[in-house]
Amino acid sequence: GTCNCTVVISDTPVGSPVIRSPRAVLAMNLPSLEKFEPDIRSGGLLLINSSLIDRGAERDDLTVIEVPANEMATELGNPRGANMVALGAYLGATDAVSLEEIEKVIRETFAAKPAVIDVNIEALHKGYELGAVAKDNVAEA
Repeated sequence: GTCNCTVVISDTPVGSPVIRSPRAVLAMNLPSLEKFEPDIRSGGLLLINSSLIDRGAERDDLTVIEVPANEMATELGNPRGANMVALGAYLGATDAVSLEEIEKVIRETFAAKPAVIDVNIEALHKGYELGAVAKDNVAEA
């Protein structure tokens, strides 16, 4: 099966963390893309890790952003940072949460591992830049 995580971002209390039709999916591998693409609500965002997925979306009612997350992380010397690149791209495309808030969480989470902090924040920023450019391109289309 696929490994997945559901995150609900809200300014109001969350009644249930179970999501049937997500607004966004970050597909890090092909099995995840195949499993979750059909569930995204129309008009939603599909972020595809093009380092590991060699096809685009099958649906035409989604905003699709292809991010070479593994390649970007490896180029930064942080091959395990693909998830941070993908998260950054999502934030750049949606502004769902500020970069500053995520940086704060990274600093708190990895306080005991200072070497991990900077490489993860760098990966986050690289992804953010890509997501922000993609958002601007969608807005201009």
